[in-house]
Amino acid sequence: MKKTGMRMFALISVVCATINAEAKLTLQEVRSASRDVLVVFFTSDTLNLTEVDISNRSDWKINGQPCLAIFRYATKADNCDHHIYLQTSDLVEGKKYKLTTPYGNRKFKFDSRTLFCEAIKTNQSGYSALSKVRYANFTIWLGTGGSRKIEGVLPDYEVFNQVTGKTIVKGKLTETGMDTTAGGVVYRIDLAQMPEGGPYKIAVNGYGCSYPFGIGGEFIKRSAYITFRGQFYQRCGCPIDKPDIRKHACHTLVYDTDGPIGEANIVVKGTEPAFRCYGGYHDAGDADRRAYHISNPMVNLMIYEAFPKMFYDGQFDIPGEFDEEYNIVSKINNIPDIIDEAMWGTLIWEYLQNEDGSIHFGTETKGYPEPFAAPMDLDTKKYGTVRIDNRATCPAAGLFLHLARLIKPYKSGKAEELLQRAEKAFA
Repeated sequence: MKKTGMRMFALISVVCATINAEAKLTLQEVRSASRDVLVVFFTSDTLNLTEVDISNRSDWKINGQPCLAIFRYATKADNCDHHIYLQTSDLVEGKKYKLTTPYGNRKFKFDSRTLFCEAIKTNQSGYSALSKVRYANFTIWLGTGGSRKIEGVLPDYEVFNQVTGKTIVKGKLTETGMDTTAGGVVYRIDLAQMPEGGPYKIAVNGYGCSYPFGIGGEFIKRSAYITFRGQFYQRCGCPIDKPDIRKHACHTLVYDTDGPIGEANIVVKGTEPAFRCYGGYHDAGDADRRAYHISNPMVNLMIYEAFPKMFYDGQFDIPGEFDEEYNIVSKINNIPDIIDEAMWGTLIWEYLQNEDGSIHFGTETKGYPEPFAAPMDLDTKKYGTVRIDNRATCPAAGLFLHLARLIKPYKSGKAEELLQRAEKAFA
């Protein structure tokens, strides 16, 4: 009985170890990067840029033959993405392939219309139908293998409707030259003649296809939605939901240190006078709020004034009503979401305004959030005010006036308060 139990334990251990090993690295997709380069795309729950062993190219085979060369590109992404580039012979339309790797195998048939090609770069959401200039770029980049130039005759491409399969436009790639920011020599795919609609895909003969894209307002709406959700995710001082990444308002207690302007340079003892503070945005990757951020609500208000009929309440799924501690009460408040976002961007400068009308440059701490990777409401650092500066006071005064004018039809009392704040700042 004891031996049977030990055997069962050993068997379970082996099974669990196998499951865990398989869970770490997953072969997600086979792509192309050039007419003779396949990309094996893996995801991993382990942040290890060299987790995929490419030291022996004979372990990586296409139709039983070892690849001619092997390269990699790995990057952090929940937790790590691995692009393994396998050089082989030219891909043949309609031919069946069997890919063999140390981490799993995959069978596929090469079809320029269905195999995603990393070299084709389109706008991820869409293109404006009003623009007279629209194009996609084509650049071959192989990670550690560097960039590649197309040798010989440039390939043809077609743009087709993903749903119907109908070809809309045909053409040939044109070379525009070397661009280091793009990773190599850039070739252009002209989309100027494409009609409004979609979703479309680009297929480059012998190489593969693009991700789907569209042209016109229905597709650009998605870009706007993502932009405003991004602003919401960057907010300081309120919970963040969908996804639920912050349960409580963060950085709401601020000490009046009146410290120098700079990066992560203010020491807060915790004995200074303190006040509650909400609104504004975290800076790039950390939690300081700076006067430069005043431009965000300014731009939102200008966009609204230019196109007022295009914005409405509930459009971007952002909160509009809060309780006294700025927990989210409702996302519907009969105010266009773009104005709600401008109000949030303005709110911090109301809290940072002194009785004499002057305004602090922002809030800051010594160093960066701790723990850095945790939700910001778990940050244990103390934050203090940055010194008073006209680079905050002057633009904030104009912002108060601008918001007062646009918010008046919805909240007349708030509009009057903002007018008074502007007058104090100008004084």
